[in-house]
Amino acid sequence: MKILSCILLVLSLAACTSGGEGSDKGVSFKFPDLSDIHPYIANSTYSSQLKTCVNISSSGASCSLSTLPLIGMEFDQPSIEQIMQRVVVSHDWMGQRFQEYLNEAPTEILTLLKTTSAIVIADNIRPAYFLDYSGAIYLDPSFLWLTNEEKTDVSKDTDYRTSFGNNLPFKHYTRNLIDSNNAYIIFSLNNDTERTLEDTIISTSRLLLHELAHANDCVQTQNMMNISEQQTYYNYIIKQKNGALCAYQKLTNLSPLSSSIWKSLGKVLFKGYEVTADQITMSPRTTGEAFAADNATDFYSYATSREDTAIAFEVLMLKKLFNVDRDVIIYPNSTKAFCDNKIDWGERGRLATPSIYERSEFVTELMLPDMDLSTFYQTLPAVFEIPEGTDICTKDFGQGTLNASSTPLNNEVYSVHEEIPFL
Repeated sequence: MKILSCILLVLSLAACTSGGEGSDKGVSFKFPDLSDIHPYIANSTYSSQLKTCVNISSSGASCSLSTLPLIGMEFDQPSIEQIMQRVVVSHDWMGQRFQEYLNEAPTEILTLLKTTSAIVIADNIRPAYFLDYSGAIYLDPSFLWLTNEEKTDVSKDTDYRTSFGNNLPFKHYTRNLIDSNNAYIIFSLNNDTERTLEDTIISTSRLLLHELAHANDCVQTQNMMNISEQQTYYNYIIKQKNGALCAYQKLTNLSPLSSSIWKSLGKVLFKGYEVTADQITMSPRTTGEAFAADNATDFYSYATSREDTAIAFEVLMLKKLFNVDRDVIIYPNSTKAFCDNKIDWGERGRLATPSIYERSEFVTELMLPDMDLSTFYQTLPAVFEIPEGTDICTKDFGQGTLNASSTPLNNEVYSVHEEIPFL
């Protein structure tokens, strides 16, 4: 029974392993305690069902779609007010900030929310995740706070995967940029700095695009009103998977990732498997070159095929909506201050690689079939290989070469929340 439960959790979170120790075992995700959540709008249509249907940890607890239908089963073009009726929070300000975000968010976010049953925001959610048992997305409020008072309600615990792979001879680093500047700032939870709504839009959109990619993986946004209510949400998803109708299944059939090195490293970096003797001897440069030779958009693509699919969608949509380019970097594992490290391997804008773009476009057209991507590829800048030996905090490389105009940011604050992705 324990083994069966873990297999089901793999399907929903793409993060569960056997939970023991050893080279063939990883570290399991633990569901947060959501006993203190409540509907943000007390008298909404589904307020009496929301908490029961989202505070679950097994497939047997999945609510029927007649009890809590997906938003798109009721509304072809849901409004912000209709979406807010599905928000569950631990503190009311979280619902307020989420609504303020939706007022400024791209309209594509509202369309993607059709495939969810609820949006849960609670003080102890970290990392954010999507759950196949409930059809809900669970969001970390560290993306939404604006004031110091709100900040006190946000957990300061680190992501449970932070230490994974610490014994490897290299580290991986992902950053999002707009015109060689940070696409957003990650504000500390440990000081008295406040921020504005504008400061949160892109980072929160990144969060939503990733989680909603999971929600849209096995559910089509078209014709959702034809989904039968006479089944649980989980059983509907199982039928979709059994019919090979999910985006991750179609992407894997079209273009599977092939790097055995990185498939093995993915278990260490994202599931907590022990480092092997072979991995201990891998040089950072060799590791980066192995990554470069495959079609992954990001390192996290090697966590699971579902994460590969979500990342492929997230990266394209961030570029399409916000002009965000992604750097992926490998550097030595050392005790140096972050900005004192030198890059062994790195690339900017892998999305422009034809085979990688094909994968992202394929997923995006499944999830947002009305989005016009006919000329989008032609707008992408060429992939840029970051020169080996560059200071890791250098972002501006001028006209494609390292020169006197490069800008090292030696005082940059580095946060593990940038490197550790969502579930």
